[in-house]
Amino acid sequence: MLAKIKRQFEKTQKLGVKGAAKKLFRDKIYSVDHVLILDRSLEEDYPLKKVRAKGVTARVASTMEECAPLFAAFPDRAAYFRDYIQQGCHVMYGVRDDKVEAYVWVSTQDFYDKYLYRWTFVLEQAQMYQYAGYVVPERRGSTLSLAMMNQANAHFHALGFHKTLAAVSVDNSPSMKFHSKLQYRATGAAFNTYKLFGFRWARAAEPRAEISMFPRA
Repeated sequence: MLAKIKRQFEKTQKLGVKGAAKKLFRDKIYSVDHVLILDRSLEEDYPLKKVRAKGVTARVASTMEECAPLFAAFPDRAAYFRDYIQQGCHVMYGVRDDKVEAYVWVSTQDFYDKYLYRWTFVLEQAQMYQYAGYVVPERRGSTLSLAMMNQANAHFHALGFHKTLAAVSVDNSPSMKFHSKLQYRATGAAFNTYKLFGFRWARAAEPRAEISMFPRA
């Protein structure tokens, strides 16, 4: 309990009183998240396509048994992972010295995101949707996230998929820059996810100005 209070105090110091109050309002009371839907062809080359993470072994899991290392590494997320597997999704994860350092989930069929966006992603034939990417804090800023994305793309392209879809919040600056670097394109579609006292819902919306970061598909 004391450790939790200490972490919260340190966060408040870092953000300042005004920033902490704003974050509290967004996290606990009301927020609007504007999300762009992007895509990219898996057929096209791009400058960073061959980047790999040295010393990291990439694995693909599609069953509960294959996901056991993820359940062990992230027990607080195991319920989400089990639900994803039950929906027929797959995960590409990276392991170094028996430790899971990163993962990205992939759906190869229409997917309803009930945990984050409350939005249904409708996929075209031979299209996949990548979501819920994560890199452990000590490996952020490295090439690991890029390497995992590249290997997931290569794996599913070999299985016959030709295009990948992604959803990016305009408030997530690192993710916006990351997808721009990977040459994702704007589909022209966007939506807002609203949160009010823990209740979430989504509505289609016109893309905001931030869409100019991405060329039109």
